[in-house]
Amino acid sequence: MLDLDLRPLASLAGLALLAATAHAQPGVAVGNTCEPVTITGSCDTCATRESCIAFEAGPTCVPFGALCCVTDADCPYDAVHTLSCARPPGAREGLCLEAQDYCEDADAVSVDRVRACHRGSNGLWAPWADGDCDGDGMHNEAEIMAGTDPCLAPPALGVWLDGQCNKVPLCAEAGGDCVDGAGEKIGTCVRYDDGSAIACQVDDPIPCATVELVCPAGLVAAPYNETESLCVDPGWCPGWSSEALIACVLDDETRTPTIYAEGDCDGDTDENDGDEDPCGIEADAGGGPDGGAPGAPPPGLTFRGGGGCACRVGPRRDAPSLWLLALAAALGLSRAARRARRSR
Repeated sequence: MLDLDLRPLASLAGLALLAATAHAQPGVAVGNTCEPVTITGSCDTCATRESCIAFEAGPTCVPFGALCCVTDADCPYDAVHTLSCARPPGAREGLCLEAQDYCEDADAVSVDRVRACHRGSNGLWAPWADGDCDGDGMHNEAEIMAGTDPCLAPPALGVWLDGQCNKVPLCAEAGGDCVDGAGEKIGTCVRYDDGSAIACQVDDPIPCATVELVCPAGLVAAPYNETESLCVDPGWCPGWSSEALIACVLDDETRTPTIYAEGDCDGDTDENDGDEDPCGIEADAGGGPDGGAPGAPPPGLTFRGGGGCACRVGPRRDAPSLWLLALAAALGLSRAARRARRSR
């Protein structure tokens, strides 16, 4: 076994097998060790979590992990994707890498990063092009083609689509339409300022959160059900709890998520966009409506990036023209027409 911190050979134990031959058997990272892989010459009996990988000595079934080596001959043989044994200075062992960006210094690339960069969409080992270094759900090669950074993941923002909280969809190129599961347009593909991704800027977005998805900066999560939350702005009705603010983004009749303009913060049956004082009902003991000043206008999602955060939420006056046009259109619709649109 070899130590996966890739220290010099003299400091390692259990390498007799690897050092005894002209070139060692291929190895795969399992836990914190690199276990030798036996070349069988066949992939007829690969288990569910094993891939068929072709080495110079022949194909064999290999469990998922970072592939380790002593010489280049220990790395997968592929006429298209060339892998070589990358070893830190002074070390006799290393990891099988392609001549690609692994998001870390070549002499100190971590095993976890190599696993990510070679993890295919099916969870099995894949060439770098089909891996996902930053774990954002887009293959490395697809990111290169799109002009985004395969080493920088956008924030995992949530948006309410198709009746549930989903990750903001990613796009292959900017400027086109993005669609929902039914193929209907839901927004426009926009490039994040920090270059991390091209994502769907959803028309009339309803930001949401789960255990894995987060609210945009400036919003807080208000529980909607056992697993999903809606993102609310404390500035809508200052002093209200998030539990009270969730009414601002719920349909007054169906109690399903909706945009701020169509919600009803104070429960007076008037939608926020037509209510002179959306927070006007007298306060109750639970930190709800307090009769204060009207709430802030609905937020607009803008794609500004910076520090790994690709989105920001601000007042409508700071939002891009796309948001303003969408909001203006929404204000011109009748309540019945808006509900018909949401029910599609």
